[in-house]
Amino acid sequence: MLLNQLGQCFRQHRVGERLHRSLVKGTIEGETMGKIPAAFEDITADWLNEHASLGGTVASVEIERIGEGFGMISLIGRATLRYSDGTGPETVVVKLSSPVPELVALAQMYGFYEREVNFYTHAASQLPNVAECHHAEIDSSGAECALVLQDMGHLRMADQVVGCTPDDARATMDAAAALHTRFWQNDALASLTWLPAADNPQYREAEPQYQEHFPAFAEKYGDTISPGAMRVAEDLRTRIVKLQILAASEETQTLAHFDLRLDNLMFSPEQVYFLDWQLSVRAIGAVDVAYFIGWSMQNDLRRELAEELIARYHAQLLEAGVKGYSLAECEDHVRRSMLGVAMIAAYGAIAVPATNERGQQLLDAMVDRVFSAVDDLGSGEFLPD
Repeated sequence: MLLNQLGQCFRQHRVGERLHRSLVKGTIEGETMGKIPAAFEDITADWLNEHASLGGTVASVEIERIGEGFGMISLIGRATLRYSDGTGPETVVVKLSSPVPELVALAQMYGFYEREVNFYTHAASQLPNVAECHHAEIDSSGAECALVLQDMGHLRMADQVVGCTPDDARATMDAAAALHTRFWQNDALASLTWLPAADNPQYREAEPQYQEHFPAFAEKYGDTISPGAMRVAEDLRTRIVKLQILAASEETQTLAHFDLRLDNLMFSPEQVYFLDWQLSVRAIGAVDVAYFIGWSMQNDLRRELAEELIARYHAQLLEAGVKGYSLAECEDHVRRSMLGVAMIAAYGAIAVPATNERGQQLLDAMVDRVFSAVDDLGSGEFLPD
């Protein structure tokens, strides 16, 4: 979702004219030595045998495109493999740079591709709930990349529009806590030198973009959300950067997924797996909690379970060894973080073109759920001066 919003920003403000000069990036440690595939036809048996660690010698490969549509900034396919020697996975997922030049330029500016390559190269192996990476590479410009990942298509997905079940919500909180505690203000987090902060210069550009789109949002949704929620949306026009600075300055920094919603989750009986790490940032973990409960739960269920879910998340932090972080502080962080989610919802509802009925349903559900959460949680109290 956020990717489509940023794409609109790209088209309107020609950020491609200053791509690499203002790029948010650290070292590109998965950098390649050879030509990176630009299309599925370039993913041959020879290429896989040379680059990917699959456990066997690939004799043939067939690829079908998957994951088309809303919010996609990469070309994603499922590769079916046959082996001439040894054994390996029957299928893998390949993720390449988008064939759309504007989206590639967008990914360059915001460092999306390199962030995900660096995640799978340096952080993924430290977590139990991400796909195994067989290969990750990117060129020095941050424009061309290739990932070969474990195929998780056998796992269950939930419907973002329908919303999650109570059990899925609880399991997601457990998985979020496991992610955050692994990198909670420690040396593991400090080693992620490629990971930008939540207040990085490019993300700060959200404030003028929000200001530009707010009148259209107010006109479209003024009779849909409550007057109090609309006042919060209006006040956000000059508070976004301040909120980003707060999210990046707390002494509870961790690796945050920053796009934690049902469309990016897959469920097994034992685990919740997180997909798509292109937006990951250094921030407070509460941003992921707010994003999930604000967007992926129907209002009645969120009202019933929000307090329980936040307490569950916090208890998991303490059990894993986090100290000096009270439940009250965690609750306040979630309430404040919901303001950032509201900014994304309001901006996205106008800037994102709904290309089909489900897309419009998703946008409308997003606005309704997130601004209802702003009301219910009293998030407006946390607007900075």
